[in-house]
Amino acid sequence: MNGWHFKWRNLKHLVLPILLALFIVFQPLPKRSAAVAKNISKVILDQQKAFNSIVGNSTLIDKCFNGSADLATLNSLQKEPFGLYFYKNDSLTFWTKNNAVLVENVQPTKSISLEKLQNGWYILFKKPLIDSEVVLGLLPIKYDFNPESDILRNEFAPLFGFNFSDVNIIPNDRQNISPDKAVLAEDGSTLFYIQKQDAQSTISVNKFHLLLFLLICFVWGLYIHAIAKYVYNRNGLAFSSVFLVLSFALFYLILHFLKPHFTIFQHKIFSSELYAEASTLPSLFNLFILSIFILWFVSFVHKRLVLHFPIDKPKWQKQLRQFILIFSVFSFSAFVAHAVKTLVLDSSISFQLFNLLSLNTFSFVGLLCVTFLLLSHFLLSSTAIKIVNGIKLPVLVFVLHCIACLLLFVLFSSLFNTAEIYISAALWSTAWLFVFLFIHQDVVTQKRTAEILIAIALYSAFSTYLFSNLFEVRERNLRKLVAEMLLQEHDYFTENNFETTYKEIEQDTTISNALSSSNIANPKSIRILKENLFSNYLARYLSKYNAAIYLSGFGSDSDYVQAKDKYFLSKSTFSKLKLCTDSSGYNSYIAMLFTNKKTPIAIEFKPRIYESENLYNRLLADNYLATKVSEEGFSYAIFRNNKLLANRGDYSYPLVWPNGLDFKGTKERFIDVGDWEHNILKGTNDRRVIITVKQESLFEPIALFSYLFTVFLLFVAIVQMLFGNYKFSFNIKSWFSPISRSFKARINYAMLSIIIISFVAIGYITVSFFSSQNNSNMSERAIKKEEAVINSLNFTLNKLNKSAQPFSEEIIVNDLKRSAYANSVDVNFFDTLGNLVYTSQPPLFERGIVSYKMNPIAYFQLKNNDKEQLNMQEQIGTFNYQSAYYQLTNKTKLTGFVVFPDYETKLKSSDEIDSFLIALMNVYVFLLLLAILIAYFISNSVTKPLNYIAQKMQMVNLGSPNQPIIWSRDDEIGVLVKQYNRMIRELENSAEQLARTEREGAWREMAKQIAHEIKNPLTPMKLSIQYLQKAINENNPRITELAAKVTQTLVEQIDNLSAIATSFSTFAKMPKGENEPVDLNNMLQGICDLFSKEENVIINYNLQVENSIVFADRNQLLSVFNNLVKNGIQSVPEEREPQINVSIIEKHEMLQVEIADNGIGIAEENYTKVFVPNFTTKSSGTGLGLAIALQIIEGSGGVIWFESEVGKGTTFFVVLPKMKA
Repeated sequence: MNGWHFKWRNLKHLVLPILLALFIVFQPLPKRSAAVAKNISKVILDQQKAFNSIVGNSTLIDKCFNGSADLATLNSLQKEPFGLYFYKNDSLTFWTKNNAVLVENVQPTKSISLEKLQNGWYILFKKPLIDSEVVLGLLPIKYDFNPESDILRNEFAPLFGFNFSDVNIIPNDRQNISPDKAVLAEDGSTLFYIQKQDAQSTISVNKFHLLLFLLICFVWGLYIHAIAKYVYNRNGLAFSSVFLVLSFALFYLILHFLKPHFTIFQHKIFSSELYAEASTLPSLFNLFILSIFILWFVSFVHKRLVLHFPIDKPKWQKQLRQFILIFSVFSFSAFVAHAVKTLVLDSSISFQLFNLLSLNTFSFVGLLCVTFLLLSHFLLSSTAIKIVNGIKLPVLVFVLHCIACLLLFVLFSSLFNTAEIYISAALWSTAWLFVFLFIHQDVVTQKRTAEILIAIALYSAFSTYLFSNLFEVRERNLRKLVAEMLLQEHDYFTENNFETTYKEIEQDTTISNALSSSNIANPKSIRILKENLFSNYLARYLSKYNAAIYLSGFGSDSDYVQAKDKYFLSKSTFSKLKLCTDSSGYNSYIAMLFTNKKTPIAIEFKPRIYESENLYNRLLADNYLATKVSEEGFSYAIFRNNKLLANRGDYSYPLVWPNGLDFKGTKERFIDVGDWEHNILKGTNDRRVIITVKQESLFEPIALFSYLFTVFLLFVAIVQMLFGNYKFSFNIKSWFSPISRSFKARINYAMLSIIIISFVAIGYITVSFFSSQNNSNMSERAIKKEEAVINSLNFTLNKLNKSAQPFSEEIIVNDLKRSAYANSVDVNFFDTLGNLVYTSQPPLFERGIVSYKMNPIAYFQLKNNDKEQLNMQEQIGTFNYQSAYYQLTNKTKLTGFVVFPDYETKLKSSDEIDSFLIALMNVYVFLLLLAILIAYFISNSVTKPLNYIAQKMQMVNLGSPNQPIIWSRDDEIGVLVKQYNRMIRELENSAEQLARTEREGAWREMAKQIAHEIKNPLTPMKLSIQYLQKAINENNPRITELAAKVTQTLVEQIDNLSAIATSFSTFAKMPKGENEPVDLNNMLQGICDLFSKEENVIINYNLQVENSIVFADRNQLLSVFNNLVKNGIQSVPEEREPQINVSIIEKHEMLQVEIADNGIGIAEENYTKVFVPNFTTKSSGTGLGLAIALQIIEGSGGVIWFESEVGKGTTFFVVLPKMKA
């Protein structure tokens, strides 16, 4: 295993293939209809076995039939997915569930069959017993509410573990259906078929598949980015930019071609129903990846363009380039505005941030797209301004270019309907560029918090204006559409479709026979007849109309007569369904059926626009008109002949048309009245519609700005944390390094954390308390209303008893109607057998939404446990509510059950809590914005003195006087200032003593060195003179020759003493340089030419810098470079040929000279002594050459250092600043 080294740089190339393999392996395969049918068959078989097991328990069955079953038994049976219904002599005696609407006297011929009830498809189990006893089981397969709504969903029962809303159930009497789509019973017989609406497969895309797909896209992007960087290093910015664009185009095409083949693309985010701008942006996901690519591309170019943008060009080229840069910023601003426009106007996504409860996941994806685009705009503006600053044209030219771009965009915007959006983008771009030009140099790299906050505020203001303006455009367009729908008198779609419905009803032998039978007088038969009509024929129209069925001779016969009269008085040309208008101006459709039968029928369809808003309309508000009116908070009124026909909403309309709303000429007009805005639309037949909304308050744009500012600030913080230097780091500690490095940042984050935690805690407690109090108050009001109704009933019963009048359910019903209406409460009345007698909400029962049978638990406890009152939690679809059940007794005899379903309390409580929560969040986000600003200023006020003290401490210089800090307040900072002032006084004293000591030490060392250097030539001088004296004393005949030699020796040593004195004098007082422009290329060229003439010396030089001018003393620099080259040659041992490499390179406005030799190198222990005076490794010399070089280079504003390797050589580096033009 020693040879195996797994490192990230080796494995990272396997990440993308592994992810692609996982994506393909875990790709959700289409579930064919056959597989779905097989799954359903298995579930039904298991439930049939469970049903047979229960029915086989004779003890349990006997208890249910004889009424001795206890509450525990009933609760146990209710846990089964199917409901149990016990019949004896064709009468229902016991039931476990009331969610299904049972048809009376059900007599199935098979032990298992499919039944279509009013609220869906059910499997009916049957088990006949002895003595005319039958047990039925109803297992829900798929709910079928017509119309469907958010509360009432047409879904498969949860038991089946999937939700394929596009799968239909087909009865087994249909032909030409493949057998593999059949759902089979235990004996192999076909129960029904399943069929998909639009394709042959059914899929379910979950979040895992989508996240895996996004991860693949992210890894692919990392690979492309790495390749782009490689292309940039090899071929430059232009090639790498083209490569990025082509890569994205290829990715876009791949997505387009893979869409039909992968089930992941059936997720809603890829659907054009959610968002579609054009064929190029057919979904929200396309916009999402486009915004990511734009940010990616702009950040890639932003980092590199300034380095490659030539600015040394003719003036006209500079002006042209500046205009192109400004025009690009304007164009991108218009693109951002267009993107926001399409998101608001061309999608079904809500972006009302001040109403957070209306947002969903797609809202945040869209907002993320806008954030990406705005950050791209910021980087593009930053790049443009950097280049503009480098071009250095007059500000007037910049102003003229901005004005020219502004005029071009004003002309361009006039071609569009929403010109105001693009003009505002151009105006904002002008203001933004001016602000950017004067306050911003490089926010990203210098991290100027104030400028970042200003930029975020400007972008938030721009986005707030865009969203607010587009919200108004969208809302006005929607109001106009709603008004036009309300003005329509004829519903041609309904008229044409009812002709088919009419024929189907007339051909229904069950209905025809019932109307001809004498049993039609039975109320139960009438109810079954109406259920049949509603369930099978009229349900398709009930989303837009409230249907009423009138039978001649039954119920309120006057209703039938009135409908008949309106029908025959109508001038409508349509024969089957006539549009009728009564004396009050109300329109309705009336159909007459079975006019040749004993009991003809009149059906009246009243448009729901004439109804007030109630529970039934809210539960079933699935049609476009009702949904939009509810969602948008519209109020509307319909007037005819200046009289109010109908109205709905919070606005209080007058009964007659107000004169102040009259106008002439146009068909439509928007009029402001106080806090409300009316949209008035005129129609035919003197009909007028008013759509009213409450005008936007000042706080809404403030709240929207606060939300956007918070979102943008959070996004910038995350980007700065993860990509602070344009590089993503997997080191989590590095994410928080900006916080840990800055005391100011720690204060900001600490304060914000405390504020946010406090807001969350206070908000949670406030909402909980408000919710509790609101529910308590509403419950108390509901109880008072219920008690008022019960007291009225008891009073009526007591009155009957005193008058000795016989008891009848009709008396109870009449009193219930009166008292329920007076107390504005919903009420149901059940008889002693649990059958519905009266309800204040008939449509809920007629449509099969609620069963005609009483809740079995409530029925059992009130009847068998002698309870007088009981509260139960009940459910309609996904809507939960509470019902209060009361016993109604007459002389201790049970006469029925009164039920108060508290629909409105739940609805109103939920609405009030939502409104309160939205208002609270809007206030909190505004306060959070203020808290961010306050935290910034507080942290500034706390850290400003510390920064001031830090600056003063950086300026401390031991060689010059230091100014004390003046601080007037006696606080913690004052203590620090006092200590600082005391410190600098002590430092000045210490510096003076140190300087004195250093001077004395320096003179001692200098004296020692001078004495040592002088002794060296004095010794041979003394010896020469002594030798000459000896020769004189001995009368040496060669005295003249000896005198000449001694004289020569003395002159040489005297010259040596003079050189020593000159070196020490030069080091002690370096002459002030006479600075002038010096061309390093020419100087180094001359030095290299000079030394290359020496024998056996190789000089290599690379002097390719175009502009190598520095501002320094020419002679001093010449001395430095001569000394470095000479030292390099002298450092080479005799057995090696000297080779000197001289080069010059340019680095960030600096020139770096490198002089490398192949000498013996410098030992590491001598590194610190190289620039110390008098240090040398040579056998001769003073050791002052490099010390003098250090003084010269530092005096010229440069630096000098070296790198060395023993045995291989040394390289000296000299860096000098380029001379500025």
